[in-house]
Amino acid sequence: MRLHFKLINGEEQDFTIDKPSFTIGRSSQADIVIPHDGMSRKHCLIENVGGKLFITDLGSMNGVYLDDKRIQADTPTPLPIYLNLSFGAVQSLQIDMEDSTRAYARPSNLNANTSAPEALAEHNLTSTATALLPKKTKKAKVEIKKETKKNVNFNMKNMFFLALTLTFIATVAFWAVREKMAEDEPLTPEEMYE
Repeated sequence: MRLHFKLINGEEQDFTIDKPSFTIGRSSQADIVIPHDGMSRKHCLIENVGGKLFITDLGSMNGVYLDDKRIQADTPTPLPIYLNLSFGAVQSLQIDMEDSTRAYARPSNLNANTSAPEALAEHNLTSTATALLPKKTKKAKVEIKKETKKNVNFNMKNMFFLALTLTFIATVAFWAVREKMAEDEPLTPEEMYE
């Protein structure tokens, strides 16, 4: 697993780790060491459980934030790709699982090259939220938008032609009824003596 950290001071660091679970902190006892005052000795734990990523705040002083909300300490929390992740001195984190599947945790103001599919965008997540998505997700999302736009345009054209047809039928029916009513009207006195 490859990790790319962007720190709050603009510095970037890369790490490769082969463990399914690892700690991040400023102490040499952490699996990934980030020597920065904003980090606790053992700041957080990241775990890969059945292909899903979870992050746990290990009681750090500065906390771990998902979407600018501090997560509860000592509680494994799903790490979905579309939520912003920051902790201590870390502004963003990109995780490459090396199996053509990626998980991202980044601030919303960064330009990301992969996004969550429509299903995840609706926030219908369980406690074991999906944290890994294929690289082609962005392309699929663009295709869904194009198909949706085509369907909307097609439906609007259909609605226009339906309204036009109904207007034509109503007009023909109106004139037919008017003709029939004109035939059934009694003659006026002037018409009788002509």
